[in-house]
Amino acid sequence: MMIFHRSIRILACAGALAVSASVAVAADFTLTRELDTRADTTCSAETAFGDFVADALKKRHGAEIGMVDCAAIRGNRTYAKGSAFDAAAAAAEISPDANLVLIDVTGMQLLEALEQAVSAMPAPSSGFVQISGIRLVVDATKPAGQRIMKLTSNASALDFAKTYRIATTEAVVKTLAPLTSAKRVEGQATAIAADVSAHVEAVGVRDIKVLGRIKTVR
Repeated sequence: MMIFHRSIRILACAGALAVSASVAVAADFTLTRELDTRADTTCSAETAFGDFVADALKKRHGAEIGMVDCAAIRGNRTYAKGSAFDAAAAAAEISPDANLVLIDVTGMQLLEALEQAVSAMPAPSSGFVQISGIRLVVDATKPAGQRIMKLTSNASALDFAKTYRIATTEAVVKTLAPLTSAKRVEGQATAIAADVSAHVEAVGVRDIKVLGRIKTVR
């Protein structure tokens, strides 16, 4: 009898875990904050979805830095808190023409590229990028090319002589002049929409939020 009762307890616990797991999965694709993918916002400041997309490129391709051009995020809408946002919805936010490129650049090349990316802040610009793996402090009152007051990678000052691997998009490489001559890592071009979709499936969307990677001072 004791074995029988123990089996019931085990089955009951297993059932509870299964229910909990199914609830967690369902909740995982429900937004806990408003999500803004509007072009004016995405192309002028750090956004929660921009961080998420840059994370997807960085993590899924084993790069040190993720960087995505703002124009690759094309949904141009807002989602209310509590909205469902699954892999298909996330992929629909990404331009199908946005393809991944892996490049190796020096810290100095990266700094110069980022200076170009923030040169129009706070106005929207197609050259603006969303980032992962680095943090910027920008003074938008300074002349273009002299705006980045602080640039760190993994909480340490960027090493200008070091080579960093960046998972980015073809548009970033073509738009930001310091990256046009960057060494490309050989490989088949892939659509970043697939990376973003897979990242949603892997981590869910409950924690999508602005992470303070691009701070401005005035």
